[in-house]
Amino acid sequence: MEQRENFSYSIDPMNHIVEFDFTGSPSFEEWASVIYAVLSDRSFQSGYGFLSDRRGITDIPTTEYVRSVIRFLRGQCTAIGARRWAILVSGTASYGMARMAQQLGHDLPFPIEVFTDEAKARGWLSEGRDEELGVR
Repeated sequence: MEQRENFSYSIDPMNHIVEFDFTGSPSFEEWASVIYAVLSDRSFQSGYGFLSDRRGITDIPTTEYVRSVIRFLRGQCTAIGARRWAILVSGTASYGMARMAQQLGHDLPFPIEVFTDEAKARGWLSEGRDEELGVR
């Protein structure tokens, strides 16, 4: 697990999940730096599910922030190789901005879903995982 000021990430090779835990008010640049850190981590492999836990965020992301994230994901989608991307939020405004990201990212090669319940987010990430990854 890597810890920085406004976020940490962990990679779970057994469950094929990359988990981000954001706190405070991270900038887009901080968000992008955690993605680059994951991509350079020796534990990371393409085909993982991503769980972005944004419940610790203190400021609601702006429209420009959300658009920047989606532009970044489009530009890096091959390197990221995500299977699914779950966004975990609390609060109505955060939920609305995450839904905006979901809609703007409708054409990404992986689905984005928004959750307020961690167990449901984890369940969705694990649905069909073995079949999609070719595990028997």
